[in-house]
Amino acid sequence: MKLTTKKTEQLNLRNRAEEVLNKKVQKTSVLQSEAEMLKLIFELEVHQTELQLQNEELVLAKEAEREAANNYRELYDFAPVGYLTLSQDGRIQKLNLKCARMLGKDRGLLNNSNFNFFLSDSSRKTLKEFLLLVFSGLAKESCQLDLISESSSPIHVQAEGILSENTRECFITLTDITDNVNAARTLDLINRKLESILEAADEGILGIDMSGNIIFVNRKALELLGFSHEELIGHNAHKSFQHHRQDGKAYSPLHSLIMEVIYSGHPQSGEEYFWRKDGTGFQVDLSSFPLMNNEKIEGAVITFRDITERKDAELKLLELNEALDEKVKERTSQLVTSNKQMESFTYSISHDLRAPLRHIVGFISLLKEMQMESMSDEEHKYMDIIGNAAQEMGQLIDALLSFSRLNRAEVHIHKFNSNKLVKEVVEFFEPETIGRNIEFRISELPSMIGDEQLIKQVWLNLISNAIKYTGKKDSAIIEIGSKQNQGKTEFFVRDNGCGFDMRYADKLFGVFHRFHRVTDYEGIGIGLANVKSIVTRHGGECRAEGKLDEGATFYFTLTSLES
Repeated sequence: MKLTTKKTEQLNLRNRAEEVLNKKVQKTSVLQSEAEMLKLIFELEVHQTELQLQNEELVLAKEAEREAANNYRELYDFAPVGYLTLSQDGRIQKLNLKCARMLGKDRGLLNNSNFNFFLSDSSRKTLKEFLLLVFSGLAKESCQLDLISESSSPIHVQAEGILSENTRECFITLTDITDNVNAARTLDLINRKLESILEAADEGILGIDMSGNIIFVNRKALELLGFSHEELIGHNAHKSFQHHRQDGKAYSPLHSLIMEVIYSGHPQSGEEYFWRKDGTGFQVDLSSFPLMNNEKIEGAVITFRDITERKDAELKLLELNEALDEKVKERTSQLVTSNKQMESFTYSISHDLRAPLRHIVGFISLLKEMQMESMSDEEHKYMDIIGNAAQEMGQLIDALLSFSRLNRAEVHIHKFNSNKLVKEVVEFFEPETIGRNIEFRISELPSMIGDEQLIKQVWLNLISNAIKYTGKKDSAIIEIGSKQNQGKTEFFVRDNGCGFDMRYADKLFGVFHRFHRVTDYEGIGIGLANVKSIVTRHGGECRAEGKLDEGATFYFTLTSLES
């Protein structure tokens, strides 16, 4: 606009100079003196200089105009937004490089093209309504369009248009908002997923603002409280369903865990009492968390679940525990009485049964002395059988008493060294193994917790059996070790002795169960029963594996110190 005005002024100045020059030339014909002629020449020279200056100004003005046009073209073509000029029927009159790139075509091919060709179906209708508004007046209009091209995915643009001065075309700017649209769609997708998660949750979830008014609520919360969505959104949470305590007394929201999170800024949890729309109440397990924005609290999220059934179960459990305590006291009293009876019974066995056995053994010895010469060999044999049977009966009585004492013995739990304990047991049997070829293979054993003296009885019985049942082997091997089995330490004693038939493995740990004749291997069949009794009282288990004439392995589990 400034260049046009200056050009007009220069043209007017030149016209006035030419007009003056013409008048001077006309006057030369009537000049009569040399002085006037010189004056005229001077004036002409002055006008010539002025014309030269004006011509230079015109040249500079043209250069400035060209530079301005170049700058305009650069700004137009390399602008970060698309520029185009559209006719009223939507044909492209002019566009910049940015717009051509948006459309994915060479700019020279786009002139007079219909802009609708580059729009999605839904955007074509939008453009039609947009152009009607733009060509109806001078107000700036805007809309959102989707551009399509062969070389790229759709581009979302914000279009702004205004009518030109000649009213035959309009100027439009296109701003690429694809990233914003995609971000908005992603955010919308995330929000819908979060809503789905909230709706699928099996506990009530709601949000409140700083005043305690509900800003969102999920399906489960509506179900538990009995309200509709409209009846809760925008309403105060405390007034809606937490207005009274369980005993019916009203209380201030200042004492509510729902509002405590807002006052304190820290998560809260505990048990509260909520009221349904129909006036019935129920206990809830509640947790509330602050809603933060730039380290500023804007509200809270509350999650809760109905714990009425749990409370009822706790009450029933309490009643059962009280009843169980009574039964325990009753059973304890019965057990004390039973123990006393068992002690009396044990005393009777120890004394009343032993006396007849001593009489039998004693009188058999007297008879043999008195009738030594008159008795036949067969009668002596019968006397020996009677005496041996009485002695065996005494051993059985002693074994029963030992078994009974082990079952009633108090267990003293403490840490002990398994390696040391096994070493003591092996050394205990050294006198019995003199003259035999026995190899003990003892692995490193872990420290344990339990009653050391009772566990020693377990090792005594198992190692004694291994020594006994390898008695017919020229070269005996006894392995002692441990391994981990289902989180517990499992000890084992393995031998290469006579073994046993696995069909009868479940009877091994019973009282008086024997798989071998007394004439082959001594014993009364109560050692393994003692092992099982001790291990069971320590919370462990026993098992055995074996094969006839190939050996046996006995296992027992204990709680390790490390576990």
